[in-house]
Amino acid sequence: MIVNNSKLKSEDEKFLISWSMKKLLWLRVLYVILGLISIGLGINKLVNENIMELSFFVVGVIFIFFVFYLKVMAKKAFRKNSYLDTEYSYQFGEDNVLMKAISHNASGTSEMTYDFFDFYYVSDSSLYLKAKGKRYFYVVNNDGYESGSVDELMKLLEGKVIRK
Repeated sequence: MIVNNSKLKSEDEKFLISWSMKKLLWLRVLYVILGLISIGLGINKLVNENIMELSFFVVGVIFIFFVFYLKVMAKKAFRKNSYLDTEYSYQFGEDNVLMKAISHNASGTSEMTYDFFDFYYVSDSSLYLKAKGKRYFYVVNNDGYESGSVDELMKLLEGKVIRK
């Protein structure tokens, strides 16, 4: 059995926000395209008809503003939905994972089989297990092992969860 105690760190926050931003890439590209088209239509109307149509420029600027604001929204959503003050204890067995979460005002225990996870990703500081059908990651810090190691956990996850 592999036992790990973890807590979200700033590196974990950066990874999770960048992962969210990659998922929103198509939306960001769409907003840039729509913004440039709107600004282009405004310039075209100004050049051809000598009429300054501010609505095209305003709409274009709003679309481009949302491209930058999406990252701010992702950070706010992460901080709102994450439990930065929660400590997690994981027990990885042969068939399942027992997770205990303890915060200053509540605690809980969950037992999950390995088919609950979609994939896992390994960074220098943590291993991230993504829950299937959800936008949630379980973060396992590399420096929190009471028994076992990152390599042993990756061997255990081999064939049970896809590595990305």
